[in-house]
Amino acid sequence: STCAQFTPESSGFAIDDKPPGFRWLELYQDGTLRSDVVWLNE
Repeated sequence: STCAQFTPESSGFAIDDKPPGFRWLELYQDGTLRSDVVWLNE
């Protein structure tokens, strides 16, 4: 998890306005996975 999000595809350092969030991964026995990002409300 992070408390600051970096602006995607920015040519320099930039902080995005999105709130903190986290990514979760669900791994399956057949080798596939599922991923999602959860943004927290401020």
